[in-house]
Amino acid sequence: MTIEDRFERIAAYFPALCSLALLAAYLCNINSGPFEDDFGWITMATDAAQQGSLSVWTDAFGCFFFRPFNMGLLALSLKLGSWVVAHGVALAVHVLLSFAVGWLAGNLLPGFRSKWLMIAAGCAFFVHQAAPTTVLQLDTLSQSTSDFFSIAAVMAALLYASRGGRWLIVAAVAALLAMLGKEGGVSTPLAIAFTVALFAARENRLGKIGLAVVTQGAAALVYVLWRTNVRNLVPPPEEAMARYDFGAGLETLRHLGQFVFVEVVPWNSASLLWNERAHEWILGIALAVLIVAASGLGWRRLLASQQRSKTVLVWLMGIFIIWCTPFVFLSQVSEQEAYRLAGVTALGLALGLWAYLRPRQNRVAAVFLVVWCAWVGVGTVGSVQKSILLRHNSFVVENMLQTVKEELGDVSQVKELWVSVGPSTPPSERYSVVYVPEGALRWRALLGLRWYLKRPDLSIRFFLPGQRMPEISTNLDHTKRIRVDIVEGQAELLPAKLPE
Repeated sequence: MTIEDRFERIAAYFPALCSLALLAAYLCNINSGPFEDDFGWITMATDAAQQGSLSVWTDAFGCFFFRPFNMGLLALSLKLGSWVVAHGVALAVHVLLSFAVGWLAGNLLPGFRSKWLMIAAGCAFFVHQAAPTTVLQLDTLSQSTSDFFSIAAVMAALLYASRGGRWLIVAAVAALLAMLGKEGGVSTPLAIAFTVALFAARENRLGKIGLAVVTQGAAALVYVLWRTNVRNLVPPPEEAMARYDFGAGLETLRHLGQFVFVEVVPWNSASLLWNERAHEWILGIALAVLIVAASGLGWRRLLASQQRSKTVLVWLMGIFIIWCTPFVFLSQVSEQEAYRLAGVTALGLALGLWAYLRPRQNRVAAVFLVVWCAWVGVGTVGSVQKSILLRHNSFVVENMLQTVKEELGDVSQVKELWVSVGPSTPPSERYSVVYVPEGALRWRALLGLRWYLKRPDLSIRFFLPGQRMPEISTNLDHTKRIRVDIVEGQAELLPAKLPE
């Protein structure tokens, strides 16, 4: 075995070991319950479970989003009484996407094929710190399923560019499913046309591009017709429009920079922005600079030695921008939206670094190997931390709900519940869905009382700090009042006073 072979194996084995560690963290979350925005989806999924599995394809259940995969998986989980179904599917999708990234690493540059490169790229995507947010929250099932079909469509487009036309049909179906998965999937048809335009042979390029545009346009048309005929699809509420308003300008460039930052800087979300530890900032940014510089040097070598490398580099940058496009124009962006971009990042960095791991320049290769392992290792630590934090978030919520349930006692005859929330309102701003202050988690938990008490018909009135709860109940026999301290996580049942 040559030294170069050893370097390649180490560069593949280390991410593989990191993947096993993160897989254990994922499995610890396999039955974690809902928190934050999950409760809105669970309310709708409860209706879907009662109406039947086919209803998720034709009904939005009073939501301004139409995401049937998310709704269907949550409805099935509710029927079976376990979140293992939803989390298990999300984890299985993540594993399949890791294999897809590995496949791309081995097929984008046929003259540069290496099984160790395929393993390294796939595992680097698996442990990337942008993934836990998407894989482990119930609200983000739509992101993972949409991104799965989007990447599958790109793979089919690559095969269509070099092989038979049947792959064009696969690409069109996958693009339609990506758009149904989440609205951000609307960029998939453009990614397909762009891929075919770059990789199709020159002699039949125009014909293949034309067919790709026609089939992708048909997929987009089917999606529009499908969505416009969905029942109970409501306009976005006024408070949501601030987040989903579109605009262009300096904010767009800032959002693009934010996506790049999330992709290349490991350990950059919950730990950097909330723990405010200076050494993590320094370590994360230093590793980002080193990995980008090392990969850039490798790409310079690839451009000089691999005939197809320029096309691949243009494709990687173009796909990154195309997949960013639906989100960079939003007034706010979330880290979960960076999920599929992690695949592009892992591919670009791994291909560049491999150009220096193979040649007979052992000292230089050793430095590049250390940079690669450090970047993957720190990203894995950040991902494990996020997984633990997400699990903690669900435990906080479950404990709050259980506390309120125990204090309320029998609610079988209760028609109206009054909840006094104190001592303070939850913070209005937070970063992504990863780090949420416990007070805010407990407040959001109260929104899940109907589901937790198994009383979807229960009327709940919330009284925030500064709002006085009436002393007299107008429906004494069917009303309960409770005071909840969202900071201490305590609940106290209040007497329902008789009319005076």
